[in-house]
Amino acid sequence: MKAWSCSLSKLVQQWFLLARKDQRNAEFNWTHQNKNDCKELVAFLSQQCAEKSIKGLMQYHKIKIDKTHDLAKLSFELLKIYPELDSLLNQCASLSPYAVIIRYPDALDIDLKTENTDVALKIATEVYKMMCSKVPFGSGFDA
Repeated sequence: MKAWSCSLSKLVQQWFLLARKDQRNAEFNWTHQNKNDCKELVAFLSQQCAEKSIKGLMQYHKIKIDKTHDLAKLSFELLKIYPELDSLLNQCASLSPYAVIIRYPDALDIDLKTENTDVALKIATEVYKMMCSKVPFGSGFDA
């Protein structure tokens, strides 16, 4: 683990490291694989990136983190601190279903469109970057 800043807790750094890995894996698969074959995986990784980014910022502010994949529920407390994130976090909430249902046999009945996955990845990337911008990482952090 890279030390980004001595003032940041290890847990904050770990949340953002995991979010970054999910974002990069989603981006790599979306860019280098057949989109029809990886759209569920990329949607899942996009949701995970957004969730871990939100949890990282919550941890930074020492907000209690509930065990949930519901991004609207997780975002609620952050909006008290950052009301300007309302629009982005509302968009982000649309990723919540990709956390669970997309990973089970029922997902075969879902007609996930390539366009929806593309939007999910764009939202997750924007959420990741925005959450990172709210944390004073040291110079060793590579967003």
